[in-house]
Amino acid sequence: MTQAAAVAGVDRATVHRWLKDDCAFQAEWNRERLALRERMTARLTRLAEKAVDCIEMAVGNDPKTALAVLKGIGLLSGQSPPIGSADLTDLEKEARERDFMRWIG
Repeated sequence: MTQAAAVAGVDRATVHRWLKDDCAFQAEWNRERLALRERMTARLTRLAEKAVDCIEMAVGNDPKTALAVLKGIGLLSGQSPPIGSADLTDLEKEARERDFMRWIG
């Protein structure tokens, strides 16, 4: 967040406000997060075979490592948090719905 604010030449509070109130900013933010996740997934996929070999050796009889592996692949409750929509229309609709729900109490 701090780095994004510095790059944009604004205060962190401004970025937080944009994330809360600016659907166009939210959509772009989410597109960038999705792109980053895709790049990291591609890199990890290329490393997968080496990683599996290392994990297999590390697990051995170590229950902590075994649990970390299960959590890491989503077999426990350790799945990564969802990323919101990158579609401006969807975000604007959701914002209108939230505003309406706040308005009706």
